[in-house]
Amino acid sequence: MFSLIGISYAVVGFNGEPFWRRLVFITYRLYLLVMGYFPENVYLNLVGILCILTPVLIARFSGKEKEARTSG
Repeated sequence: MFSLIGISYAVVGFNGEPFWRRLVFITYRLYLLVMGYFPENVYLNLVGILCILTPVLIARFSGKEKEARTSG
């Protein structure tokens, strides 16, 4: 499951406009893809969940930021 999410971030990550956003998506994508090869660990799972949630939050708040810039 983490690998599929990593692949989806690979597609979305190249569409990000600023460099830092692309870097975040690519780094998290690589971690999620490689995570399957690590032994099961609570801390690694928490980092994996963080890697899933952070790009979602970035995309959500950057969309509102764009709306505020264009409407005002």
